[in-house]
Amino acid sequence: WNHVDLYSEFNVWGYKVKSNKNEPGFIELKGVTKGGMRVGTKKWLPYGPTIPNIETEVKTAPIYKPKSRYTILDFNQTKNTISKKKVKSDKEGRISFSTDGDIHNIGIITKNSPADIVFVNYKVNSSKKFLEQGKEGLVSIKLFNRGGSTVNNLKIEISTEQEGVSITNPIVSIPTLKSGDTITVDSSFKIKTTYSAHNDASPLGIRFNLEFTEGNSNKWFDEFDIPVFFDLPTFTDIKVDDGVKVKEEVFGKGNANGIVEAGENVMLYFNNSRLRLYYDDPYVEVTEERLHDETLFAHWEADGVTLSSIIKISDDCPEGHVINFMANWEYKEYNPINRHVYWGEFSITVGTKGSASKE
Repeated sequence: WNHVDLYSEFNVWGYKVKSNKNEPGFIELKGVTKGGMRVGTKKWLPYGPTIPNIETEVKTAPIYKPKSRYTILDFNQTKNTISKKKVKSDKEGRISFSTDGDIHNIGIITKNSPADIVFVNYKVNSSKKFLEQGKEGLVSIKLFNRGGSTVNNLKIEISTEQEGVSITNPIVSIPTLKSGDTITVDSSFKIKTTYSAHNDASPLGIRFNLEFTEGNSNKWFDEFDIPVFFDLPTFTDIKVDDGVKVKEEVFGKGNANGIVEAGENVMLYFNNSRLRLYYDDPYVEVTEERLHDETLFAHWEADGVTLSSIIKISDDCPEGHVINFMANWEYKEYNPINRHVYWGEFSITVGTKGSASKE
């Protein structure tokens, strides 16, 4: 089972979670079984960065043998490190462990525990996070065996229920994956998407389902999402708040000359509307992004919230570097009451005033 919670402390299905989180954001438990779980934080859903300076304590439900020794396998997905720790269940059969704000894939095993295969990460075309509409992308995935035994001749099958998505080679195989090891599957899935951006605030990404099979007996299931960079109309005449007032309030921080430059925090505007930004660029610091929320008003009262981005351009971003953005803004229709999302794309050249179509 999976659970996401905005509170710093919560109980769910007999599991007790306690943290020192004191800022907006979420704590996520994913793929929870007796064999383990993924524990992580997100500043916002579904693709937000992790929350720094957090310590989370997890106490499991009483499903283990009381007063017995277990091994915690901990793959820190954020830092790409693996550690092991010996623990002992309490008299009720609960096991306790702690993590920081990073994404941790946890295995709880004994010497004779079976294999347990889980998805941990993916890449598009070796380094990207987005599929591009109308273009075939090579998607590689990373797996973790959080169980206690080696798996051999593992068949991996990927599928999706999303219309407008084709997968050329949905099945690949790997020869072996030992307990506590990770592997990046070299045989990439070839995936192409042709559907267009939704204008009703539907999710941005594609949900993919994974089925892992060892022989005729052992099966595991997992899932993950990939966002899509859509082919969109061009937003022109982009305004930049880098400390200069564009509308009624200043959100950016920089030299206030209306030009995106290295080291600045900026909010971008189109048609006098603040933009929610999506990007896949090494010079935009994902962990430093902030979201500004404001109310969407219906005819009689507030009805929903719209979000816009304040992004940080890294200090070492070279002048002349081009950053491609996908962006949206939205408004409420009163009769009938609907949310309408307007999508566009544009590029910003760092150190240069103005914008152009996406490269």
